Amino acid sequence: EIRGQLWNSEDAKTSSIIGTLSLLPAQQFWTIIRRACSNANGLPESVTELQHIEFWPQWKLDDRVEPDVFVRFKEFDLIIELKRNDGNQQYMDQWEREIGAYKLRYEDSHKDYYLIAISGRTAEQHPHVFQCSWSNLLKSVETECDNIESNSHVARILKTAITAFHVHHEYSYSFLETVPNVKINNHYEIFNAL
Repeated sequence: EIRGQLWNSEDAKTSSIIGTLSLLPAQQFWTIIRRACSNANGLPESVTELQHIEFWPQWKLDDRVEPDVFVRFKEFDLIIELKRNDGNQQYMDQWEREIGAYKLRYEDSHKDYYLIAISGRTAEQHPHVFQCSWSNLLKSVETECDNIESNSHVARILKTAITAFHVHHEYSYSFLETVPNVKINNHYEIFNAL
């Protein structure tokens, strides 16, 4: 019952996945998020320091605005708005309200800012918004995990994040045609992964 409640909770998914990833060194955290975005060309490639992270900040515009995560890197600010799954659509009005509330709250900031919209993909576009899916984010974490020493503390953080994805029913899949074949006894071909 508890697992079912956790799986259905957007907040639990946010804190367990994004919270775990935020424990990584700043550049790795940013690389994972950036790589997951389908239109990442407009995003900076590097960061030096994660200065602050806040879950569910409460900002004011004409009323209360609450993005899911706010991250201040030394170089720029990042707003993350996520949906539990693709059945809950992202929408332009919410992005504009969160950006407007951010500008009001940090009006003295001269940093660039970006909004990452996770899941709930939409055809709507905004010059400061970059979309990605949970599955792309998971693939990005797995790619990072494949590229580091398997017994390092960073590997343990990444593996914990992957477990959090699985708890929330997010898995990565490969198409069968991408899995390499092997021949057995010159008669049959099977997939290594099976």
